[in-house]
Amino acid sequence: PFFLRAQTNSLYIAAPRSSHHTSSFLPLRSQKLLLPFTFILNNLTMSQVDQINAKLGQYHAQLDKELSKHSWLSEIESKTKVPKVTLVLGVASTLFIAIFFNLAGDFLTDLIGWVYPAYASFKAIESQGRDDDKQWLTYWTVFGFIQIVEVFSDALVYWFPFYYLFKTLLVLWLALPQFRGAEILYSRFLRAQLLRFSPTIDNATHKIAKELDNTPKQD
Repeated sequence: PFFLRAQTNSLYIAAPRSSHHTSSFLPLRSQKLLLPFTFILNNLTMSQVDQINAKLGQYHAQLDKELSKHSWLSEIESKTKVPKVTLVLGVASTLFIAIFFNLAGDFLTDLIGWVYPAYASFKAIESQGRDDDKQWLTYWTVFGFIQIVEVFSDALVYWFPFYYLFKTLLVLWLALPQFRGAEILYSRFLRAQLLRFSPTIDNATHKIAKELDNTPKQD
């Protein structure tokens, strides 16, 4: 329904001349989903487009500032001559499209849920403070619970349209420091249930450990 063109200092939005541009290569189901957005974008005034461009320019500058904190991205930018914002948005867009159309959605969603949190947990272990330790311990508790529920609910994956897209957004909300959704979900829902069943779980694990200790060792 619209196109974004990124340059070094600004972003531009351009509405297509006709909605027929999308009908030739998008499935009918996707076209129906995009109809509300197409209608809104086709009825934007020039002043509204200018406001959107200005807002996107602010987000572009903020994202570039955040990405500049990572030296490896700056190195890739200097070698490829492609702005790091464009690189990151390109990779993110590719992942989004793949997950949206469920092209290895399960693998990509798990990749997002494991790779960045694992690296952030490593950084938290090596840091002096404890706030980030609690943040990532909470994340792994919530994420592990979600993974367990998912294993025993294949019907949920089958009947929930765009399940992996929803899960990706949920994982990002749980993991990103800007949201810290894992702490919200843990404190409001999961903590009470874990405290409730904690004695039962502890007794079960104690019995299993005791039985393992009493098992005769083979020479």
